[in-house]
Amino acid sequence: MSDSNTNSLFNLTCFVQGDPIVNNFLVQVSLTTMIRELAHKIVQAYNHSCFGRKLVSDNTLISLYQVDATYREVSKLGTPSEEHAMFGADQVQDYWPDPEKIPRRHVQVLVIVQVISPAQHHPADVSQLTSDLDGLTLRQDSVAQGFWAAPSASDAAHHSTFQKQQEKSEIPIYNGRPYERTDIPIQLFHQAFDFFTTELMNNDEPDADKYSAVEEFMFSSQATEPVCWSVTNGLLVGALGHPVTGDAISKCESDGVVAFTERNSSQKAYAAVVTVENETGTGDSDPWVQGAQLYARYWSQIAMTGLRKATPCPCFIISIAGPWMCISGAVYLDRVVVQPLTDYVWLGKHPQQDHHLMRVTRLFLALERAISFLHGYYSPLIKPGVKLSIERRRDSPYIRSVMTSTGKVDLTYTGRVGDSGAIRPVFEAMTEDGRPVVVKFAQFYNFKAHQLLAAQSLAPQLLSVEAEQVGGGLVMVVMELSGKSLDNYLGSTGLGLELSARAQVCEDVKAALDLLHANDLVFGDLRPPNVLVVEKDGSLHGQLIDFEWCGIEGKARYPAGMNESQSIGWAPDAKKRQPLRKQHDDYMFNKLFL
Repeated sequence: MSDSNTNSLFNLTCFVQGDPIVNNFLVQVSLTTMIRELAHKIVQAYNHSCFGRKLVSDNTLISLYQVDATYREVSKLGTPSEEHAMFGADQVQDYWPDPEKIPRRHVQVLVIVQVISPAQHHPADVSQLTSDLDGLTLRQDSVAQGFWAAPSASDAAHHSTFQKQQEKSEIPIYNGRPYERTDIPIQLFHQAFDFFTTELMNNDEPDADKYSAVEEFMFSSQATEPVCWSVTNGLLVGALGHPVTGDAISKCESDGVVAFTERNSSQKAYAAVVTVENETGTGDSDPWVQGAQLYARYWSQIAMTGLRKATPCPCFIISIAGPWMCISGAVYLDRVVVQPLTDYVWLGKHPQQDHHLMRVTRLFLALERAISFLHGYYSPLIKPGVKLSIERRRDSPYIRSVMTSTGKVDLTYTGRVGDSGAIRPVFEAMTEDGRPVVVKFAQFYNFKAHQLLAAQSLAPQLLSVEAEQVGGGLVMVVMELSGKSLDNYLGSTGLGLELSARAQVCEDVKAALDLLHANDLVFGDLRPPNVLVVEKDGSLHGQLIDFEWCGIEGKARYPAGMNESQSIGWAPDAKKRQPLRKQHDDYMFNKLFL
């Protein structure tokens, strides 16, 4: 069999024993996918499917069985015999050698979940089970190993090498190049980045020495001849307010790092990475890309494994190209994510030098304070003798509570909602009393419109008492989790809706639009993914979700970044930054089931 055939992707339909018949879901695999890896994929896919519960790793045993049953048949199956059990060391091709012979609308994998009490197994078994199912750590370790084997940071920053890494390798850096390699705001993963941007807007006056140190560094950046790095480094230290030291490791030599250590401790933490080019366009690599490559390699070291498992590894990247400088932030999840926090800032002489010097000095002061903020964060974690614990939710937002009408409620994130490749800051979580919820972060959210419909059961019930301001210029809204979006029921591969259920969903959506329109509101983004199909009193009903675009008719406008793809089929005059109109909702309603 050719490599192209063995690496081709196809879907297996899975079903968790004991679930409702409609809760089947797809997992994408290749013939060479290990069954152990398939188990991780099943946990991920299930947890992203809005089924109202989660497959968890602690004290949970998951067994996989090969079956061939229709949706209705599989819901009635007991536990299959051992001859149908699937083994972790096998590959998918050991069970399905020819994907073309897998029947549609049949279930191939039956998942049986068993909760094990501590008395049922040896502690070593618990450790192995947790390790087996901790997909985040496995993926993170795989990424770290990939960077060990990758070219040096400087070579990897060359355009052709970087392009290949982003398009074809297992270790792309999510820095927005290309667009598909973009992730949600890093401000959601650690407070340091929002602290930095907040400090940029602070009005307190830097002292005279700070102005002098920054001005001296700015003058050095404008030199027409390359300035000795030892001189530039000293000036940067004065401007930054923190020591910048060399830290050469295999395949990685930066122009300096700000690293924290503690006496008698072998552990260190990187707070900032510096990369310097004499001028833009004079080298073979982009200093901004090289900074990202350096961060990835520093934090991928074996010595950093403990901190990688305990934190999202927040760090700043200072990219300097002649008289230009950009400040970025980075986190290490199950992938490396790097995002600019400033534009490229001119460091040279400026016609309005006073204002310019004040702005750049404010930037350096904000960065100095943000690095100090990181010192406070890392310091307890790198003390001698500290035993770091694994933070299993380190790829989830640091905001872990919501204010409700009855007080603060703690949240435990269980995964992202939807396709893992989608750039959507939407998560599933459990409240402290066991209720499944959706936590949505958005640039704008019409909370009152959601409240209006929720009062009539035409939108999910809200736990939040308001759209709460959080990091990254976002608001947070928490609502109950139930049902599936309408797009799961439509199309040739959808679950399908009986005529009576379709009519009821239509009636509910129409009622929701009528209520909004009566209050001079336009929903704006009426598509199947934003219609929720929920069960109530034994029948299916419709609700609207996602009120990010919703606003007053004629005043609210479509977002500048709206997707104008013809495949969506917007109303003729529904375009970027144009006013929302009620007839736009009516137009999209009439094609909702088409």
